Amino acid sequence: MSKLAWIYVRVSSEEQGKGYSLESQESRCRDYAAQRGYTVVGVAQDLHTGEALDRQGLGGIFDAAATQPFDVLVVYDMDRFSRGGPAHCAILEAQLERHGVTIEFVLGNYNGDSPEAVLSKYIKQSISWYENQQRRERVTRGRLTAAKHGRVLTGFRAPYGYRYADGQLHIDPEEATVVRRIFDAVLEGSSARRIAEMLSADRIPTRADKNPRFSKRNATGIWHYSSVQKILRNMVYSGIWHYNKRKFTKVDGKPVAAPRRPDEWIAVIVPPLIDQETFDRAQAQLDRNRSQAKRNTKQAYLLQFLVVCACGSRCGCETDARRNMRFYTCPNRRRKAYDLPCPVRFMIKADTLEASVWRLVTETLLDPAYLQSWLATQHGVAADHRRRHAERQAAIADSLKDVERKLGALLDLALTDGFPRAVIDERKKSLLDQRRRLEHEDRQARAALATLDLSPDQEQDLLALAARVRDGIDALDFAARRKVVEMLNLQIEVIARRVVRISALLPVGAPGNAAANAGMKAAAHFAVELDLENGAMWAVGDESAPLRGGRPEQRGTS
Repeated sequence: MSKLAWIYVRVSSEEQGKGYSLESQESRCRDYAAQRGYTVVGVAQDLHTGEALDRQGLGGIFDAAATQPFDVLVVYDMDRFSRGGPAHCAILEAQLERHGVTIEFVLGNYNGDSPEAVLSKYIKQSISWYENQQRRERVTRGRLTAAKHGRVLTGFRAPYGYRYADGQLHIDPEEATVVRRIFDAVLEGSSARRIAEMLSADRIPTRADKNPRFSKRNATGIWHYSSVQKILRNMVYSGIWHYNKRKFTKVDGKPVAAPRRPDEWIAVIVPPLIDQETFDRAQAQLDRNRSQAKRNTKQAYLLQFLVVCACGSRCGCETDARRNMRFYTCPNRRRKAYDLPCPVRFMIKADTLEASVWRLVTETLLDPAYLQSWLATQHGVAADHRRRHAERQAAIADSLKDVERKLGALLDLALTDGFPRAVIDERKKSLLDQRRRLEHEDRQARAALATLDLSPDQEQDLLALAARVRDGIDALDFAARRKVVEMLNLQIEVIARRVVRISALLPVGAPGNAAANAGMKAAAHFAVELDLENGAMWAVGDESAPLRGGRPEQRGTS
């Protein structure tokens, strides 16, 4: 009986995924499997960095190994599997080995358990990780040095109004005229949206209209107000371009951008399109526009900034003074030329939406019977996540034991005369570094496992909080209700013209700290869909058991 095999292919980004690398990797892996008589039962791919342990495609392989056993995972090359170094490779391999799955690589002498194969694999893993870190460091250092020497690093994405050539920004006369027109208009009191309408009416070409490398949804000469806002806020037009304004750190394995302090920025002088005084006056006017817009709706809309339309736009708040009525509306509902297409064109009376959402809060989220039922359901929902994290933790433990064993064997070699000391020291350094990285991953795995389910103390915290809010619910004024909405982290997503999905992060206390409200954190997720016409409500992903009323047969956009 032939062995069952999965194939895993990976590139680092969606842009790379548009090429032929994934296709060629899969083809070589299939040839490899065919030569050995393996039956390919699945192919998984990732468009993600190899430094991350959590990848969607790789997670699917782990799930398949647990539920639909197979024998071999075929990967084109070691760096396609992981660039996280020996520690990450050891964790991933141990997870698969627990289900009887071995990994085979098309390139390199890494298959098998011979000392030569193990040594080759370890060297390749180390080199892949080192090359990745070295390439990143070289790129970062080179770009910082270039910026310090007055080089602009924008490539083909030069700011509107400029052209990029030989490391410098050069004024584009035609676009520069448009930029000056935009600044003049805002100083005359026009908003970014009104300026976008003006430019669209005159069919002024955008940068994307003239450069095929930019993607654009709208027709030629159609501007969106966000593009105007970016121009008005960009300091480059006053003659200074800045580099190193952001730094990237990893949070849960994903890069997150954070602003750097202004004293860390690197300033490069470029040809100005406007003077500094004009730029400063424009910023002051934009700030006035913003403050006035907020004042128009301040303390008037319970769900302000929390409603997102099906087209992805955040719904605004409008007041019809003549009829004394308030509305939540999609900004693309009227379909002006620069707006994005909207399948729903959502608009609803604020009283209707707010009453429905508040009813959900008071009669469901804060209802003790429902909370008890929901908490019981959560235990089952978290089971699969606990299993995967527990498997990873066990794999880390196995890898740590293997490192300790190798360190012990290395000590025996060190006590033997004639074995090169330099080789022992280098190997010891590598093993200690691998142990440090494994211990770090172990701490992260334990922390993740601890957050997957609610402890009895946390459940009591949630029930006690609900009781405190529910007892005084009728006496709450607008500001207090808004605080409850923010505390629950409510998000309202429009599904159809009269159907919304409401999600919340129910606040629970840290384990063992049932009385400390200050230590509360959002850890328990809740999501339902609500029919605004008949009040029917059902859990997301559970069409068989409505929570209230009956689920409609169809949820069209009209």
